[in-house]
Amino acid sequence: MATTLTAPIHAGKSFKVRFENDNDSTGTVLVVAGWVPKHGKTKPNTRGIVVPPSASGGFGGTVLPFKIVRRLSITVSLDAGESGLLEVLEDGNVHFRKVVKKTTTFEVPVDP
Repeated sequence: MATTLTAPIHAGKSFKVRFENDNDSTGTVLVVAGWVPKHGKTKPNTRGIVVPPSASGGFGGTVLPFKIVRRLSITVSLDAGESGLLEVLEDGNVHFRKVVKKTTTFEVPVDP
């Protein structure tokens, strides 16, 4: 499984994770996101979605405080030959957009 480090997102801003499953896909994609807590802090809840072929889905919220979390870890789980578009928004603006062709984890650092 590949891991990709992205530019940081900022604590207190809104965020949205969105995945669009390819029109030619025949499989369902699992997208899971979880906050990596700082030492001694309580682990925040994990979020996830299942995206059927030719569909899209997403979830969002507010970026947690820097004093609590180190990063947001997003894993896109694909079967061989599947693909789709992952998009992460920060305050409504595109933070990053990536075509995903194999199971990948995106590590998004949190800045104050």
